[in-house]
Amino acid sequence: MRVYQQALNINATLQIVRHIDIEECQKEKNDLFIIEDLEVNFYNFYNREAWKRLSNFFRLIKAISKQSDEKIYFVSNNFEFEPKDIADLYRQRW
Repeated sequence: MRVYQQALNINATLQIVRHIDIEECQKEKNDLFIIEDLEVNFYNFYNREAWKRLSNFFRLIKAISKQSDEKIYFVSNNFEFEPKDIADLYRQRW
């Protein structure tokens, strides 16, 4: 399985498919606090009149930095890893 990770344009149009439960022990990760874990579907703008739904579902993890109170969004197609593990994958790329 190819793991997809991407920075999210927060103005992207999306549909929430389901909320994924987060275990209490998974909510805090070093300097991050995981606030939401979602399965979503994004819509892509093809022309001025039509939005097209993308065929794949994605995982959107919302977190807050404990240091700066900044909201951070993580997008992945991996539904098997814990939210904090996906955040770690991003951190390795920074």
